[in-house]
Amino acid sequence: MIRANKLITEDIDVLLRNIAFPAATGLLFNILYHIVDTFYVSRISTHTLSSLSFSSMLLFFILAINFGFSIATRVHIGFCIGKRKNKLKSVFIQNSIFLVFSLAFFLSLFIYIFLEDIFILMNAKEESIIFAINYMQIMLFSIIPMFLSLNINAILAAHGDTKSYRNILAIGLILNIILTPIFIYGFTFIPSLGFSGVAFSTSLIYYIIFIYMLKKLLDKKLINCSNIFKFKPSKKPIIKLLQQAYPSSLNMIIMSFGNILLIYFISYYGYKAVAAFGIGYRIEQLILLPILGINVAITILVSSSLAAKKINRIKEIFYKAIKYTLTFSIIGIAILTLLGEYILLLFDKDSSVINMAYEYIIYKSLALIGTSLIFVCIAMLQGLKKPKIIPTVNFLRQIIISPIVFYMIISILNLDITKIWISILMITYLTALFLIYYLKNQLNKLKN
Repeated sequence: MIRANKLITEDIDVLLRNIAFPAATGLLFNILYHIVDTFYVSRISTHTLSSLSFSSMLLFFILAINFGFSIATRVHIGFCIGKRKNKLKSVFIQNSIFLVFSLAFFLSLFIYIFLEDIFILMNAKEESIIFAINYMQIMLFSIIPMFLSLNINAILAAHGDTKSYRNILAIGLILNIILTPIFIYGFTFIPSLGFSGVAFSTSLIYYIIFIYMLKKLLDKKLINCSNIFKFKPSKKPIIKLLQQAYPSSLNMIIMSFGNILLIYFISYYGYKAVAAFGIGYRIEQLILLPILGINVAITILVSSSLAAKKINRIKEIFYKAIKYTLTFSIIGIAILTLLGEYILLLFDKDSSVINMAYEYIIYKSLALIGTSLIFVCIAMLQGLKKPKIIPTVNFLRQIIISPIVFYMIISILNLDITKIWISILMITYLTALFLIYYLKNQLNKLKN
């Protein structure tokens, strides 16, 4: 665990490695967890793989709503640490947990009621809808522990501890490898649940993760359970958390909704195209891991440096983050180009599915540098407490421009799915160039 004062004094290269590596490792276990699910589901049928793709996009959308609260928690607690305001930090911790719990409860209830309608709007076909509903009805019962675990991780990460979440995710991955086939195929007293068994395994593990993270929070004495029934929400910190959270959550909601729109248009090419996209999307996430870890470090370091008014340090964080992300992007391009097809063969033997998935990851690898630069700019703006431009940019990118282009490709020009991937590549780089220009202007406005 990194001491709070070291966040604003220690060498930036050292901090980026010390925070980013365990954060990326934690994300690695999380992504591998879902890759394990994809692997087992692919052994059932291509139809269930297609259903998992639809369900995953909805699940990512749900998590996106919570994303901003994790960022807001991390930023405000990091700011309190920089200012050495321990009492205020405790207030933010308690109110963030209250907000996240409330959000998870009402969101789960709402989606459960309208679940079938949501999948119909996503253009899922009848057989895919049946599988997807069965999966999500189970998964919705794990939204509360999932949200709370992520919020606790944000609290610990603000204190420099990104290892606890990594450790429990590693255990979760091992449990998933063991439990998923047991729930799918049955074992002794456990009946064969088929595709629904994947959801049962995942839900059970999320509860285990939550119990572990809660214990870590208590061990570090960052919250006192004896006062839980005396807690009353505080208006001012809740408003501050909401103000910080809504741009980041809105941004992630837009990005997730953009993925839902993407899978909607992909579905016009058939269920095999949806399955191919689901596989390719998992592989893409795996390659993005180091960059996502760096983004966690950027937000923590920038928010702490901003509180300490170390402007030159903030600019140095930016340039060093760019150096690392470009390096990892080039490595990622090489891996996807050389090994992508061999990796994909682990998930499906259908040549048409593999060909579409391989084509997807090749074009996404070419977009990797642009995607990485977008992530760095977003992390910087979040740390600077200036995230309001982010949802606007992503709204234009993923809700306005991309769907119009996709519609033209499919309905007007009647082009193949390759043109969808090419259009995503071009839009990604245009977005990256704009955000770099905007961020540099914001950095130039900062005063010591």
